[in-house]
Amino acid sequence: MDYVKQIKENMKKTGGVITSKEVRDSNIPTIYLTRMAGTGEIIRADRGIYILPDGDYDEYYFFHKRYKVAIFSYVSAL
Repeated sequence: MDYVKQIKENMKKTGGVITSKEVRDSNIPTIYLTRMAGTGEIIRADRGIYILPDGDYDEYYFFHKRYKVAIFSYVSAL
């Protein structure tokens, strides 16, 4: 299986989101994320976070993916 197919399979398993860390952990060169983002197959949502173009995600979800220990307070906790 080629790297692009592996990335797409992993994204299907994780709800359409993948991080560059997950790609590195799968021994896939991260340049494939850059290439896929360049062709429009995926979207770079944030630093190290990539999503499918038809996905609907909010900024708190990306924040959670980027920082594993996050504390939400005040308005964000509602």
